[in-house]
Amino acid sequence: MMILNSALTAFYMASDAFPFTINVNINLTDPIDLQKLQEAARAAQSRYPYFSVQMGIADDTYVLMPNSRPYVFFETAEGVKLGSAETNYHLLAFAVHDSTIDFLVFHGLTDGHGIFPFIKTVLYLYLSETTGQTLNVGAVRLPGETPFAPEFVDPYPANVPSSVEPFGRFVPEHVFRLPESTQEPCKKTFVYEITLPETAFMKYTRESDGSPATMVSAFLFKTIQSLHPDNTDLISCGMAFDRRGVLHTPDTFWSIAGVIHLGYKPDMASLPMTTLATISRGMVFLQSQPENSLVEIRGALAARDQLLKLSHNERKNALANRAAQSLGVDSFHVSYVGQSGFGDLERYITSLHPFTSATGSGILVEIAAVNGRFILSFLQDFRSDRYVSRFCELLCEEGIDCKPSAGSIVPLPGIALEVEK
Repeated sequence: MMILNSALTAFYMASDAFPFTINVNINLTDPIDLQKLQEAARAAQSRYPYFSVQMGIADDTYVLMPNSRPYVFFETAEGVKLGSAETNYHLLAFAVHDSTIDFLVFHGLTDGHGIFPFIKTVLYLYLSETTGQTLNVGAVRLPGETPFAPEFVDPYPANVPSSVEPFGRFVPEHVFRLPESTQEPCKKTFVYEITLPETAFMKYTRESDGSPATMVSAFLFKTIQSLHPDNTDLISCGMAFDRRGVLHTPDTFWSIAGVIHLGYKPDMASLPMTTLATISRGMVFLQSQPENSLVEIRGALAARDQLLKLSHNERKNALANRAAQSLGVDSFHVSYVGQSGFGDLERYITSLHPFTSATGSGILVEIAAVNGRFILSFLQDFRSDRYVSRFCELLCEEGIDCKPSAGSIVPLPGIALEVEK
């Protein structure tokens, strides 16, 4: 049995209205051999006991219980409810069709950095078998190994002293909202894709004193302001921030992503990209200081302690609408999980998309880097392509050619968190 500490609030926030799930969508060069993929997943399952769990209740609160049943494979993520009887109560499942594998997981359990080692293991076992090749992938966790203790470590400290004060912390106020966004969580999610050559984009990024995430943030700010020239409110980017380094828990599987806020005043849209990129990096540097994460965690610990004073059912009712409110404070969101580290596996991968239902602000740009390309997925709770189209126009003005894909609906799983009778 595993006690929910840092993850407790996320589990009680999850609902039909806001399932908080991830679909890591990977397209391979060849059609999937379902039987061999199932064998690879079953073998990997023994190496990752923390992903082989189901919901339980102990002392009137959610806990994670061991679950030795096999993972379930579906034809589509649409309609799948993680944590239900149809997924064998697992919080992780697969959807397979043609040459595509969807890795479906509950975001309250883990995040991109937490699930990628598992994905790497499954792909390594599968592709080694189907290609018959010796694949150089660097470090990879394999069946038969004993999981490392640091993988299980709960990232939250027992307490944060009151003497710790925030450093350069920014809380957005009077923020511009995209008029197209309904601000109602988890309606249909639309996606538009932009593919950029990694070498060319990184060369531009370095010359502009930026990083992939800050450059996307700066370009999207300019995009929004150019489409709403009369706007006088702050345009705020909520940027996903991995706290593993700050909390010295680099190997933990638990979901530990935080959000830092990059605030742009409307008149900053006239600044050259090099200046805007430098300002963006400065905001990231200030807000990613350890003190800020510790202050946020101190608040989260206090909220958790208050939750524990309530009954199980009272907690569920109290947090029913909290997720949408907490994610809706920014104008848009940007998330970059970093390089995949898949090595030779990338030869067999044509695209990779980390999709999630956690938008909240109207637009979330998920950035993935694989096989010499950056893939930018514009996830939206509205259909219009005018933001992604204008974004591409601005990139082209800077000498970076790109064109958005046709829009499509993202298949995302739901959540049930059923406790087996």
